[in-house]
Amino acid sequence: MYKAERLDIIRKHLLENKQTDIKALESMFDVSAVTIRSDLDDLQAEGFAVRTHGGAILSDSVLIEEQAKGFFVGNNVAYEKSKEIVGEIAAGIISGNEWIFLGSGTTSYYIARALVKRPDLNVLTNNLMVAYELAKNISANVIMTGGTLSHNTYNLGGEIFAAYLQDITISKAFISIAGIDIDRGYTVTTAGECNVFKVIRDISNEMFIVADDSKFNLKKFIRVGELDVADALITNKAISSPYREYYAEHGIRVITPEA
Repeated sequence: MYKAERLDIIRKHLLENKQTDIKALESMFDVSAVTIRSDLDDLQAEGFAVRTHGGAILSDSVLIEEQAKGFFVGNNVAYEKSKEIVGEIAAGIISGNEWIFLGSGTTSYYIARALVKRPDLNVLTNNLMVAYELAKNISANVIMTGGTLSHNTYNLGGEIFAAYLQDITISKAFISIAGIDIDRGYTVTTAGECNVFKVIRDISNEMFIVADDSKFNLKKFIRVGELDVADALITNKAISSPYREYYAEHGIRVITPEA
């Protein structure tokens, strides 16, 4: 077995067990202790492991990174191409230095992903996943709102949220919703989301609904408004004719990859 293959196996072993010892690795690879010590020294040099007497442990930096990755991404944000498309479109209409709001939901997380390398970025958010992703952008100015934490969605809301924003004005707000219906309008699943929607509507110069095509023809628990309550809709596919006609009649922009 080549050294590179052995190192890769040791990395995976450390990620799973957080520690290892030389004797166990000797048996695993049927090589000498000298060889294993050399491998562990290499892993320490790259910052992956920390050498101990008789073995090694996973470095703190890698441990923290893996915990954060599993918490925010691995457990909560499965990859969805449709939301990635929406995120890229939204990122493309954000101007430098303007203040934007990224709301709850994984679609906002995908917008944040598309902004990781953008300079001159000012973001207000109540979404912990958005803040986590934008922490990778060292030039971004990111502010978290106050509010009560939803342990299921990792968003902030409630009375403190509203009080925090009373003197703030946002250039563009990007809000995800749970359902879009031609008769029912925009709907969400919780009262907290409804309250956040209304507060952000009042402080934003422009509000963009961000939703992939799976949200159409759905009616969820709480109605936040008619389809004309926001200034524009961003979605990943061309919309059907009843919706297209409604938005056109009400002067609401619909932004898709084709548009």
